[in-house]
Amino acid sequence: MKEFGKFKNTTIQKKSIDLAVCILFLEKTEQTIECIKSFIPSGVNIYILNNASSLSARKSLGKFCKKYKQIKIFDSDVNLGVGVGRNYLITHTNEEWLLFVDSDITVKTFDWVQKIVEFVKQYPDAEVFIPKLFNVSEKKYVSYRSIRIVQDKAFHD
Repeated sequence: MKEFGKFKNTTIQKKSIDLAVCILFLEKTEQTIECIKSFIPSGVNIYILNNASSLSARKSLGKFCKKYKQIKIFDSDVNLGVGVGRNYLITHTNEEWLLFVDSDITVKTFDWVQKIVEFVKQYPDAEVFIPKLFNVSEKKYVSYRSIRIVQDKAFHD
């Protein structure tokens, strides 16, 4: 994978998949902005749920985001939590594929959209993909458990 630290504010890849990025926002404005900045060059839509942040945090985020037509912010008066917050975003988006990221995630792989496109083509029946994530604070890649689905239930192996 080619890695790039900073991207210009231009679309760097053509998307050939109906894909959007979804982020939950709660108070950590600068961290969330860094996350958003890393996805802007891809050209995909970015949906953010403000999960009851303070007015000042919301204003700061809004000030940054208003420059980008591909970003839409939804506001909740109460903290919906992760599960309900992500479900909210699912019901308020139209894209076929949604990439859910925590606000402390940044993408550094230049062609990440193309990698998703390739996986979707290779595994057309898949409903979920989990990317390889590098944990900066632990200086190692996140290890995942094996999961299998049996009759609509997930089991960790």
